This record gives sequence, C-alpha cells and structure tokens, in this order.
Amino acid sequence: MAIGVVSIIAMFLTDHIEGDHSYHQTRAWSNVFSGAFFFMALALAAAFFLGLQYAAEAGWATSIKRVIESVTLYLPWGLSFMLLLFILGQLGVHHIYHWMADGIADPSNPHYDEIIAGKIGYFGWFWWVRTILYMIGWYWFTMKLRKNSIEADAMELDKGHSYHWKNVKLGAWFMVLFAVTSSTSSWDWVMSIDTIGFLHFLDGTFLPACGLVH
Repeated sequence: MAIGVVSIIAMFLTDHIEGDHSYHQTRAWSNVFSGAFFFMALALAAAFFLGLQYAAEAGWATSIKRVIESVTLYLPWGLSFMLLLFILGQLGVHHIYHWMADGIADPSNPHYDEIIAGKIGYFGWFWWVRTILYMIGWYWFTMKLRKNSIEADAMELDKGHSYHWKNVKLGAWFMVLFAVTSSTSSWDWVMSIDTIGFLHFLDGTFLPACGLVH
C-alpha cells in the first residue's frame, strides 16, 4: 500500500507540461479516473450478476452468492470516489471534462466553445441529476438485495422464502434499470470526456467490456 501511495504522489509531481498552466496534471487525473471507474464497474458488475441470478431463479449461484455479495460491498466506496472526482472537476481541480470549464457556454467568455454551448442543455445541471440518479438507483438495489439475502438466511426456511421472492422481483427490476443506465452512464461519464469528437464507439465498447469482466 505504501508503494502505491508513493507512486501516486510521484505521478502527480512529475506530470506537468512546461509553460502550460491549464494542464493541471490531466494525465495523472485521467489515470486516477480510469482506476476509479474500473473498480466501481467491477462492483457494479457483481451487483448485476447477483440481480440476474435472482431474476432467473438460478439455484446454482447459491454456492457463490456470498462471494458476489462481498464484491458488491465496494460499490458505495466506488460511487463515492467517482462522485468526488466529478465534484473536483466541477471545481476546476482537474480538466478531464472540458465542458465543466467556467464560461464554456458564455459567448462573452474567452473559454467559450460554440459546439459545447450547443450541447450544454444535456450537460450542466441535467448531467448532475442523471449522475445522482444512477448512483442512488444502483446503491439502493444492491444494498436491498444483500439485506434481504442476509435476513432470509437468518430466518426459518418457510419464512425466509418470502425474502427470496422479494429479491426475485428486485432482481428483475434491477435488470431493467441496469439495461438503461449501463448505456446512459457510459455516455455521460465516458463519451462526454470528448464532447466535440463524437466518439460513439466508446458506448459500443463499454458493454462488451462489462461482458468480459463477467
């Protein structure tokens, strides 16, 4: 762990461009973002797997259910770290998201960008609303699935069945939520890094990547 901390500090100290005061260790922050997103996605993939097994009423998954549930426990931390990175970007600490720059949609501002200004209705406060909804939805379903699972195991078999069927319903609804938000969150969190380049392939590679993780 100490080596990791020292490496991160060294990364920020050595990541600079002479004469470019707007750079602000963008490469270092991008690496932090990639790591944060990757591990958050692992926990989310575990939550998806858990919900899928309940929705499909797969009996074989019972033997590994506790392992999958343990992986999902990182999700609150992963989402919190992602939220912190987004807030730091909005405050101008890093410049991963160009559209977060002050005055980017103001024609009188030297930072004005006509293309981004035309899309600012999709970003700005609306982007933040979507982001918060993703996080709340993922967190609630994941923690509820785990809570019901633990409570079912602590009860007698006949009473525990009711909690199992609750998770079957929750798992089905979570599949619907995940089907939509796994795409839209990749638009908002990954594709919006380059708002001008229209990198649509990023959304196409996000879902196969989730499949590869599984």
